[in-house]
This record gives sequence, C-alpha cells and structure tokens, in this order.
Amino acid sequence: MPKKKRSSTRLKARPSTREADVPISSSKTYAYFSYLFILVLFSFLFGPRDAFTRFHVRQGLVLFVFEAITIMVSPIIPPVALVAWAAWVVLSLMGLFAVMQGEKKALPLVSKYTKSL
Repeated sequence: MPKKKRSSTRLKARPSTREADVPISSSKTYAYFSYLFILVLFSFLFGPRDAFTRFHVRQGLVLFVFEAITIMVSPIIPPVALVAWAAWVVLSLMGLFAVMQGEKKALPLVSKYTKSL
C-alpha cells in the first residue's frame, strides 16, 4: 500500500496589525476632543502628532470654523442657521463614531477642505 504524501501547504498567518496603525488611547482621546467645538484647539495645541490624531484634528478645525460662521450668521438668518447646526451635529457625531472605531473616515462636505490644511 503506497504511503500518502503529506501536504506541505501551511496555513498562512493573518497579516499582523502594525502598532503604528492602531491608535493608542491618548490619541483617541485627543481625536474625540477634535469634534467637540472649541476643544479642537486643545487637541491642536497639546495632542500627539501621530497621523490618526492629526487627521481628526484637521477635520475638527474645519468643523469649528464652519460652526463659528454659523454662530455669527444665526442672528441674521435663523432658519439657515438651524439647518447648519443640524448638519454640524450630524457631522460631529459621524466623526466621533469614526474615532470610536479607530478609523480615519473622511467626513462629507469637510474632507475637501481638510486636504489644504
């Protein structure tokens, strides 16, 4: 009876996640601050300089500028300000959920302005 040849195929290991790809908790904390109105300045000035935090700080800065413009326009055109506030709340929540998942997800309407920062 012939012997069965042993297969030499090995299971391929999953590609390991590099430590640089996984945001550490302090980076996540500063990234959370990026979407909370004026706290983006705290993240900008004192946050770590890693790619994850910088990505979210840039988006947070753009949101902050648009929120400040909304505050200035709201006494003049209240209905437009109401719609703008709703949009900024939704965009901020989307950013917070992206941070929670550890992702660098570009926000609609905001990402085209962050490329120039």
